Amino acid sequence: MALKQNQLLISLLKSTIIIISIYVILNYSGVDALIYVSTASFGFLLGSIVPISLVFYLTPITKTIYDKIQFSLIKETILVAGLNGSLLGWTLMSYSFEKENPYPIDNMWAGMSASLVTLLYAFVWALLVIDLIRKDSNVEPDNHCFKEIDIKKSINYRFIGGVLFWCAAYVGTWLLMTPDLYKLTDFLKLPALIGLLLIFLVTGLHIGNIKFVQTIKILFYDIYGNYNINDASLFIKTVKALIIKCSFILFFGFLLAGLSNSILLWETLLIFGNLGFVLSFLLSLYQLILIQEALVLQNSIVNKKFNEYNYQNNVSNLYVLISVFVGVMITIWLLGMIIV
Repeated sequence: MALKQNQLLISLLKSTIIIISIYVILNYSGVDALIYVSTASFGFLLGSIVPISLVFYLTPITKTIYDKIQFSLIKETILVAGLNGSLLGWTLMSYSFEKENPYPIDNMWAGMSASLVTLLYAFVWALLVIDLIRKDSNVEPDNHCFKEIDIKKSINYRFIGGVLFWCAAYVGTWLLMTPDLYKLTDFLKLPALIGLLLIFLVTGLHIGNIKFVQTIKILFYDIYGNYNINDASLFIKTVKALIIKCSFILFFGFLLAGLSNSILLWETLLIFGNLGFVLSFLLSLYQLILIQEALVLQNSIVNKKFNEYNYQNNVSNLYVLISVFVGVMITIWLLGMIIV
C-alpha cells in the first residue's frame, strides 16, 4: 500500500511540475493567467466526474486490467464533460446575442474564449493527470484482487447521490451565467424524449432484442445481481458509438443550416445555440452510459464473468469530435468577421 501511495504521489508531482511549467511559459509570454480561471467551468467538470467516481465500489489490492479500464472510463467522462461544458457555454453565448447586438463580434470573441475553458480543464485533467497516474497491467481481475465486499441487494445510493450532485452542478452553472431557466426547462421536454427513444430504438434493432433494458436496473438497484454481461456490454458499446456518430452528423447538419443564414449572424448563432442543447443532452446520456459501464465492469468481476465483459475505448473518437467542434466554432467566428 505504501508503494502504491508513493507512486501516486510521484505521478501527481510530475503532473504538477508540467502544469506549473506550462503556466510559467504562458505568463512569461505575456498571457493573462486570469483568462484560465473559471469557477463555473471547474464546478461543471467536477460535478460531471463525481457520479462515476462514486460508483466504483471495488478497492484493488493488486494491479489488473480493471485499473486500466477504470482510468479509461474516467478519462472518457472528463473529455465528454469538457465538451459538454463548452457546448453549454456556446449555447448561453448565442442566446445572449439574440437579445443584444445582431453583429456582436467583440462579445463573440470573449464568449468563445470563455466557453473553451472547460475543454482546457478537461485536457489538463486527462492528459497531464490521468495519463501520468495510470499504470497498465495485463493481469485479468478476479475477486482475490480486491478487498472483500458485503454483497446484498440494496438501492444504489451512490448513483442517486452522484446524479443529484451532477444535476446541481449543471443547473448551477446555467444560473451562474444567466438567471433565465426558461430555455433549459423548455428544451427538456419533447426533443429530449424523442432523442432518448430513438437511441434506444436503434440500439434494440441493432442488438436484435430488448433484453438490454433489464441491465439499466443496475444503476438504481441490486448492483451485485446476476446480469447478462454480454447483452449489457453490447448495449453500452452500441449506444456510445451511436451518440458519437449522431454528434458528427448533427455538427455538419447545423453547420450547413448556419451557413445558409450567413447574412444574419445572430440567426446563425441561435442555430448553434440549439445545436449546443441537442448535443449537450446526447453527451449527458453518454455520461450516464459510462456510469452504467463502470457498474457492469465491477459486476462482471464480482460474479466471475469478466471474460464476458467487452470494453470499447472511445477516447480517440472523442478527441476527433472535440476537434470538429472547435473547428466549427472557428468557422462561425470567421464568418462573422467576414460579414462585418
